[in-house]
Amino acid sequence: MLPYDRREGIINLLKNKKSVSVDEFCTSLYASPATIRRDLAALEREGMIRRIRGGALLLSEHSHEVPFTLREKDQTDKKEKMASLAVQLIKDDQKIFLDSSSSVLRLARKLDRFKGLTILTNGNETSKDLGERTSAEVYCTGGRVRENSASLVGAQTCEYIARHNADIAFLSCRGLDPTIGATVSTEDEAIVKRQFSLHAKIVVLLCDSSKFNKQYFYTSIPMNKISVIVTDREVSQDFYNVAKQNNIKIISS
Repeated sequence: MLPYDRREGIINLLKNKKSVSVDEFCTSLYASPATIRRDLAALEREGMIRRIRGGALLLSEHSHEVPFTLREKDQTDKKEKMASLAVQLIKDDQKIFLDSSSSVLRLARKLDRFKGLTILTNGNETSKDLGERTSAEVYCTGGRVRENSASLVGAQTCEYIARHNADIAFLSCRGLDPTIGATVSTEDEAIVKRQFSLHAKIVVLLCDSSKFNKQYFYTSIPMNKISVIVTDREVSQDFYNVAKQNNIKIISS
């Protein structure tokens, strides 16, 4: 079993039981104690778990931030569907904001077909991919590096965004609550996403179906600031009604 698959297995076991011993991990994942301990140490460094004597605890799902390296490999089919839908909203010569999320990174990898794009992003991986794959004029915000999210954040980031205007912004979230809007688990990311949304004519939220009706501590984009929601499957009638009240267009596969 590959390390990523094994560590994903560790997280899934902890989600079911909250506290799991090393012996239980070994039995369930067919791995040695030494291997499991290395995995637990890596997951603790990434802020996913806390090691305790003889095992591990899962940190609160709604308080910790999942590292970008894990998020990029999670829900890949859903992200690909959303990217294929979202790319249809883009036209040549547009000015575009892209956040640092793994969902938006999928979209960024489809932009090589367009001409004359000007793109501003706070994503380290996003700017790198755009530079390698597209002919777009790419700007990176600058700011403080958050290694865990492969992003740039802080006052300098927000000041830079505020000096620019976009035709369309593509943003993601951790949870989407119909009464509150898009939410995330860190204040830094919330502030940057909100700043992007304030300086774009159209705000597109990429939100896969696993994030609906979930609420995290920080609101990044209120419902009344979202123009379009792109998701991987049809939304409930209740959510559709709320979206309609807020003049939000829903695009789903």
